[in-house]
Amino acid sequence: MMAPRPTYAHPDYRGRIGLIAPYAPGFCDSCNRLRVTAKGALRLCLFGELGVNLRDLLTPDQDEALRARIEAALIGKPSGHRLHESNSGDTRQLAQFGG
Repeated sequence: MMAPRPTYAHPDYRGRIGLIAPYAPGFCDSCNRLRVTAKGALRLCLFGELGVNLRDLLTPDQDEALRARIEAALIGKPSGHRLHESNSGDTRQLAQFGG
């Protein structure tokens, strides 16, 4: 289980912020996140490579086909990243997919 993340606050502002450290033990253990890039590619891992094209199915009449493609892609979701092997995947443009 991942240790609680520290949070930080400033006395003059409301709210708190926390940092997510991908090297922390257990970071990937319970990951259930998926991301879709601005170009419609499904990313299974923030630090993964490439993606599964969903763009052609992002229309109201394609719901079942979209669901099937996402479910098929989930079979390939890695159990963890490879940062410890100096492999950060395709992270050149994190802003494209909410990184």
